[in-house]
Amino acid sequence: MNPLRLYEIIAGYAKEKNKSVLYIDIRKFLSLPEEKRAVIKQWYLDEQIPEDEHAEIFANDMTFYEFNTETKATDVAMDWFPPNSYFEDQDYFIQVKVITPGGAISYTNKENSRPLTEPTE
Repeated sequence: MNPLRLYEIIAGYAKEKNKSVLYIDIRKFLSLPEEKRAVIKQWYLDEQIPEDEHAEIFANDMTFYEFNTETKATDVAMDWFPPNSYFEDQDYFIQVKVITPGGAISYTNKENSRPLTEPTE
């Protein structure tokens, strides 16, 4: 047996197609009460996501877009999905990642909540 993780499947697809993939995960959002989901969906429609893509993204627990360049994938991710630090209410945060043809996660909107290294004095 050779189990695969979702990341490995996405990375394999990106490599095979020579594309960068924007991975949108709304599983946390789907666990919220219906009334709250409606408010959050409307916020993303009003503020972030173009109307023609909005329904597609919120119709499935995970959505994937392929782009010819890492730059374009990252630009869309940044335009549509603010980082977690943007939101006072973390229920509004939807995590996205950009995976390159080389298999790297080149961008995520989930920012580290603590420094990567200890500050020096």
